[in-house]
Order: sequence, then C-alpha cells, then structure tokens
Amino acid sequence: MTLVQPRRSRSHTGRLVRALLITGFAATSSCSRTERMVPPVSRAPAATLPTEAEIRDLDIQFYAERVKGDPNGAANLARLASLYLQRSRETGDPRDAIRAEQAARRSMRNRDAHNTQAMQVLSSSLLAQHRFVEALRVARDVRDRNPDVPALRAAVAEIEMELGQYDSARVTFAALGDAKSNLSVAPRLARWAEIRGHPDEARRVIRNALAVARRDPSLPREQVAWFWLRSGDTRLGVRCDPNEPMRACVDAVTTLLDKARSLPTSGANVTPPSGPGAGAPTTR
Repeated sequence: MTLVQPRRSRSHTGRLVRALLITGFAATSSCSRTERMVPPVSRAPAATLPTEAEIRDLDIQFYAERVKGDPNGAANLARLASLYLQRSRETGDPRDAIRAEQAARRSMRNRDAHNTQAMQVLSSSLLAQHRFVEALRVARDVRDRNPDVPALRAAVAEIEMELGQYDSARVTFAALGDAKSNLSVAPRLARWAEIRGHPDEARRVIRNALAVARRDPSLPREQVAWFWLRSGDTRLGVRCDPNEPMRACVDAVTTLLDKARSLPTSGANVTPPSGPGAGAPTTR
C-alpha cells in the first residue's frame, strides 16, 4: 500500500503564511514600541559642591535681599556687615571694609541697644581703614556695654597700643592674664609682650593659642592656618577639600604663600582675626 501525503491547498498555505507574517509584525511592533518607551540609562555628572568663597558670596546676596525687604531691621544689616568684613579680610578689597562700615552704621541707627555684633563690625571695619581714633571710640562703647567679655577688652587695649596709649593698654592687658587661651585675646597679649621686649613670652603665648586652635573642630581651617603663620612656624601644611576644584585649591595656596611672605619676621606682631566675620571666636 502506498501512503500518499495529503496535499495542502494553496489557499490554506497562503493563509498560514499571512497569519505568521502578521503575528511576527505584531511582535516586532510591540518590541519596537517597548524599546522606544524605555529611555537609555545615562550617568549624570557628579555635582560639584560650592567653595566657601562661593557660599559666602551667596550669603551676601541673600542678606542683601533681606535688607531690601526689611530696611528698618537691624539683625540682617548686622549680618550683612559681618559678611562684607569677612570678604574684605579674605580678599584684601578695601571696598568691602567700607561696605561693612556702612551696613553696620545702618544697623545701629535702626537699633542702638543690644546690637553688639554691629558695633564690633563697625570697630573692626574702621581698624581695617586705619581710622584708629574712631575705632577706639566704638570699641570702648561696646566694651562698656559688655564689660565681662575678655575679647572686647583686649580689642580696646590693642587700639590703645596702636595709638601709643601704653599706660591704658598696660592696665587692660594686665587684667587679661587669665584669658591666654582665648583665641581673640592671646595674639594681642603676644603682641604686647613683644612690644615690651619679651619675644620668648610672645612665642609661648601664640604657640599655646595654636594648640587651642588645633583642638577646636569648629574653627575654620584658614583660621588655624593663621595661628600657624603667627607662631613663626615655617611649615605650611595644605589640605584641599576633595570637593574643591583644583584651580580654587591652587589659588588658595598661592594666596596663603603670598600672605606668609608679607608677614614680619616675628609671627606675633599681627592683629588676630577677631570680630564677627573673622572666623575666630570673640566672646569665649
């Protein structure tokens, strides 16, 4: 017996091919639609954190806007004055010292009582402009309102020393012997010791202050570097924040070296970075 394979009709085969083609097209279309719906995965570039200088400038913009919205307030003006003074010290721009003076005076006009921050900034900004007589008058006023704050008393004695009023300065400095660990007082005591012809005592005081500064985690690193320089130590250790751009780090190192070269041979003979906006504590 011969088995005969049944023949498929052409119409049946055509329908089957068409069905397969349609099914394949539908599957392909579905996959294509799925692929288009899923966006390609891409890695976003790592965000660069702002530098301290950029944060400070943003703070200045912020408080300047707040002052515009509240021109009769005192606190925002005092904070703005402090930031201007900080930038003046960091950049050496005398215009910021003038801006600090103007903002501090406006703050004091708006509120004279309980406005120690504005008074300190005003005195410091006048010192930055070498207006010692005016600075002394303001410094004495703020000291008299806060007689128990060693840093304010030391600030008065320092200006008296600058003006050659040594008898008055001697009385004040003699009463500050117990405040040698105060980071706003110690550099001034060291300067006084040096003027009196006691460089060894000046070095001991400033190096003790350096040890205190290094143990204070809240103190900005540039202020710790300030005490390194004033101690007369020639070693400069530079550690850049990993989030800082390399250009900013190089600029900071260059500025630090320029300041080191401009220092006098004795490290104690420089005014400490005290007052609001300076970084070093003033009311401990």
